[in-house]
Formats: sequence, structure tokens, C-alpha cells
Amino acid sequence: MIRIEKLDNGATLLFENVSATDTASIGFWVLTGSRDEKDHEQGYSHFLEHMLFKGTEKRTAFQISKDIDRVGGILNAFTDKENCCYYCTLPGEHITLAIDVLSDILFHSTFPEEELIKEREVIINEIQISMDSPEEIAYELFLEEMWGDHPLSKRITGSIRDVQSVTREKIIKFHKERYVLSNMIISISGNYNLNEVKDSLTRALENIQGGSFLYTREKPVTIPIWKLIKGRFTQSHLFAGINTEFSNEQRDFYSLLVFSTLFGESMSSRLYQHIREEKGLCYSIYSFRTYFTDVIQWTIYANTQGSDTSRLIESIGDVLKKLTTEPVTTTEVDDAKSHLKGSLILAKENMEARMKRLFKLYTLNNTIFEFEESFNFLDTIRLQDIQNTIESLVKGEDFNLLVLGNKKSKNIKGLKFNF
Repeated sequence: MIRIEKLDNGATLLFENVSATDTASIGFWVLTGSRDEKDHEQGYSHFLEHMLFKGTEKRTAFQISKDIDRVGGILNAFTDKENCCYYCTLPGEHITLAIDVLSDILFHSTFPEEELIKEREVIINEIQISMDSPEEIAYELFLEEMWGDHPLSKRITGSIRDVQSVTREKIIKFHKERYVLSNMIISISGNYNLNEVKDSLTRALENIQGGSFLYTREKPVTIPIWKLIKGRFTQSHLFAGINTEFSNEQRDFYSLLVFSTLFGESMSSRLYQHIREEKGLCYSIYSFRTYFTDVIQWTIYANTQGSDTSRLIESIGDVLKKLTTEPVTTTEVDDAKSHLKGSLILAKENMEARMKRLFKLYTLNNTIFEFEESFNFLDTIRLQDIQNTIESLVKGEDFNLLVLGNKKSKNIKGLKFNF
């Protein structure tokens, strides 16, 4: 059963007790990310994520790792555009240890100067690795060209110059402002004693000062793009997508999920079968959905040889156009729903996936569906719902496209999607 509770100090708790497992996963989610950074703070959320593992008032960096390693657990974190997550997955009997370690690094880190200097170099190496990835570069360029200077277009890591400007004083101030309990959600899935977990959280958080972090998020304004940028890579990497109004209506959420699955999120999808299997134009091709608080992106990614760039764009346009000339069938919808149900069943076995699911559903819909409720709602999605999604979403004139190509890539200005 899933429970949602609010603590007096402002933190939100999401509980899911699963008896048919011996493991548990807990995540502390901070509800700000790279889009909430000011110009002089770019990359700070990500840098702070690294620094919180570098020592606390009672643990060294080594002890933080050792305490979780010795029970076979996994301790990790990530920074996103709109949130940061610190999480631990381990045998359920050790869940209070996870609470102790996570609360310790989140609220009692000491930010040693020598560790900051070392971690600066680590992050610069991380940035340089991404700069060697044409897919990552192409996506960053896609966002930057489409959204201009909007915070959502900024790199999560910041630039090397941003990282070099970080000081201990700046990162401590940034941490103090944002890591407050009213700006956090704690989600837990697995086999644990609920009362024991509540008591442990109460003890861990009782002396944490209150406070609030206020921020405003402005919706990005899309600058229409259809652009080829020539790079130094062997292949062309393409991103084509549409931005649409955010909706937290359950039917809209599930209809887009089913549509994107049958169109491009599975190996049997229209996109994969036509472009890769029938034409052999690429190795990777898929569609994906990205949800922000005020906009949803529906995007297609593909890569190909530079000389085949035009053929790839034309072929993607053909698959999109066929949504009108060869409408989606009931069989396709049913197969996509069956695929999604299977994926949910697999996710049920993974406590980390369940913990992250709690957070994602809660922040998207302000409610959390039990797995059976999700299965049942998928059953209500009909062919007409998918047709409505296609009619409202898939419009040729609304697509933005960026290709990171090479010297063999030809001009693409005359290749607009015509449907």
C-alpha cells in the first residue's frame, strides 16, 4: 500500500511497503535543479551533488562509502534539470542505516577545501567526456538552439569555466539556501518496518532547521529551428521534436505514453521497424518523452552516416506522415499497452525503480497509482484517445530539428516535414 504523509517541518514522505522482497530503496529528492540556478550559479547543483559525498561531521568520504558497502548496498545520486536525488538501495533490514547516511550527507557535510579542489578536476573530466559524445553534444545544441538563453537549455554540469569559478563559500551558501526540508520529498519502497522508518526519519530530521526556498519558473518560448551543424564526428546525430503544453490529466499522460511506445519506444515500433529494420539507415533510433513542470517534449533521436542524412530526415517524415495515411490500429494500441504492462511488472521487482516511480507520479499528478490502478487505467485507453493525441501533437510545421553532422552532410533546408 502507498502512503503519503507530510511532516511538521515541511518534508513530504512517500511510503510503499512491499513484503515480497528482501530489499528496500530510499531517495531524498531536492526539488530544484539546474533550471533554478542563477547565471552566476550554473553547474552549482551538480557540483554540490558531488561534494555531499566528501565528508560530514562524523564520517569521512571513505566511511560514507564503507558504511553502505559493508552491507552490500548501493549509494548514488544524480542531478537533473528540475531536481536532485540522493538514494540508497540495500537489504531492507538496514534501511535505518540508509536513512542515517543520507541525512548525514545532506545536512551535515563539511565541504573540505582539499576535496573541493580535487572534485573540480573530476567534474571537468566528466564534462570533457560528454564533449566526446556526439549524441550528448547534439542534444545540448538542440535545446540551446530551440530555447535560447532559457535555463532549461543550460547544461546541467555548467561549463568548465563555471566549474572553475566554484568556491567553498559559494557552494555552502547555495546548499544552505536550497537544501531545506520544505523543498524535499523522501520516497521509500521495499520491505521495512514502517514505524521503525518513521522513528528513524524523525530522529534524523528533528534538529534540521526549517526554512523555504522560493523560486519562479518561466515557461520556455520555442525558437523554431531546422538546422544542420557540421562537426568532427563520423556520423550525423539528429534530434527532431515538438514542445507541447503540460497536462497532468491522467488520460493525456497515458495516451501519450501508449502513442510514443507504439511509434518509437520499442523494437516493434513503427519508427524502429521502418527506419532500421526495413531501410537499414541507422543503428539507433527511438522516440522519448521529457516532462518538465510547464512543458512536455516529445522527441525523436536517430543517427546515420553523414551521406545518408537527407534520406534519414525524409524517412522519418514518411513514418510521421503515415500516422495520417495509415492510421494506428487497435492491434497496435493493444500491443503497446501489453508492452507497457510487461514493463510495469518488471519494474515491480526492482525497489529502486519503484522508489523513483513514487516520486515521478507524485510530482506529475499529485497522486500515486498502485500498480493495479496503472494496469486498469491503461485498459481504458482506446484507439480514439491515441488518434486524439496524434491530431493534437503531431503537426509537421511544429517540429524542430537539429542535426550534428559532418562534411558529407548536405544542406537540409528543403527537407521540411510535409504533413
